[in-house]
Amino acid sequence: MTLAFSYVRFSKSSQARGVSVERQLEAGRKYCEENSLTLSNENFCDLGISAYKNKKRDGFDDMIEAINSGRIPEGSYILIEAIDRLSRKGIQETQKILSQILEKGINIAFVGDDAKTLSGVVLTEDSLNRLDSIITIALAAELAYKESLRKAKLIKDAKARAREKAKQGTALPKNLPFWLKYDNEHKKYDFKSDDDKNLIKEIIELRQQGMGARLIAKILNDRKISSPKGKGWSHTTIRKVLSNPALCGDYKMYQYIDDKFVPVDLISNYFPKVVNKEEWLLLQSDLSISNKGKPAKENPFTGVLRCYHCGSGMTYNRKESIAKNGGLLVYEYHFCTNSTMGLCDKKRKIRDLIPALKKIMDQLKIEKVKHNINRKSSTIRSKIIEKTNYLDELIKILSDSPTPSPRIINLISEKESELNELKEALVKEDNDNISLKASDIKLLATITDAKEYNMHIRRLVKVISIRNIAKKNYAVLVKKRDGGTQSFIVSNGEIKLFSDTDFIKELVDEYKKIKKNLWI
Repeated sequence: MTLAFSYVRFSKSSQARGVSVERQLEAGRKYCEENSLTLSNENFCDLGISAYKNKKRDGFDDMIEAINSGRIPEGSYILIEAIDRLSRKGIQETQKILSQILEKGINIAFVGDDAKTLSGVVLTEDSLNRLDSIITIALAAELAYKESLRKAKLIKDAKARAREKAKQGTALPKNLPFWLKYDNEHKKYDFKSDDDKNLIKEIIELRQQGMGARLIAKILNDRKISSPKGKGWSHTTIRKVLSNPALCGDYKMYQYIDDKFVPVDLISNYFPKVVNKEEWLLLQSDLSISNKGKPAKENPFTGVLRCYHCGSGMTYNRKESIAKNGGLLVYEYHFCTNSTMGLCDKKRKIRDLIPALKKIMDQLKIEKVKHNINRKSSTIRSKIIEKTNYLDELIKILSDSPTPSPRIINLISEKESELNELKEALVKEDNDNISLKASDIKLLATITDAKEYNMHIRRLVKVISIRNIAKKNYAVLVKKRDGGTQSFIVSNGEIKLFSDTDFIKELVDEYKKIKKNLWI
């Protein structure tokens, strides 16, 4: 009994839904029937992978491993529809691949009707030394290579024309976010349905209320709302939706360079907007800072509190017990995280820090927050975020590549120069357009939900440092995102506002007292 094994490959993942796989497998079955071979139940497949590009082919690698290990015994047949299923990279690469198989005593049969010059040809180990076989293989490999070059150029030119049309504002049929559709009659983009439009708005509103991606996904799944792929929602899907620039009408264009999709341009006002640019940028800021610290459940200051003495985070704890009268006693406190590991000597727990901090937040003063209310400044900020995202993607692509690509390196250098120019322009523009905004502080006082409060406080404050002075006495140093700082002393529940000078003086006086006590 002589075994035969099929190797199936196609380039486009969409072909998996068509006849490509079945056609290749059926050709193998027919060949086995006509040549008294036993078709193995084990097939080797590379689905949606090109034989022209430098991509890893797991199915092909598994087949070679099976040959080398003897799982595919000597004398067996590998059934391939055509030589371009193996390689489209020219004569040398094709000969190398064939040698890997034939030198192990494995035969190769080309079984497809469209196998061009190799239709019905069977290669054996002897074929490597026969001139007629070498010439036949070389001609077929060259034809496959030139055909791939021709197709690649056609596709590249078509995509370049599509990018140019997109830059001119022309709507084109393409893969779209789940809430959008292409209106073929009017040649424009529109919302797919009112339900989809309302759903994407709800996702945004839930995030603006302070809910994280995991909680949003749970809410949608609990309501049995299908995701774009018809399955359940995941936090990664939610984050992809919220980070999609199409939400504010922008279209990010990519180009295939050195086997990687590289971002090359961004077109504003291309799609119907769900939110404006400023709202989308704020969403990106919230997504970025939401990765820092644990989710805020009962602690509205999670992720922003630090121990003044060692710089560690502050751990929040809440305990409940039953009082003698049957009432509920709630005990809330914070302590330095490092102190539990012997890395900080400030072990004292601070009770009821949250209500004190909320009172302190009411006294914050926004001295000079630079806002996006200036149209030119807003545009520059948007471009900085876009260029930064481009750079991050390019750097990741470069780091993932086995060999550095000169084209991607040049793109990185180009984007870095553009980013530096934008940053310089923003500094100049912001210096000329400084505005006050105390309404953000007033808004805090109206928020009762811990998650929403936490999201808003992160927009105003970089870090809140807690200096543990003595029992029921501690200092609070607030570093704001406007670049300023404010200092407070909490003594027996009473809050005192200090200027930076007063704060330093207070600390010096305390140091003197400590030093004096040491000499007693």
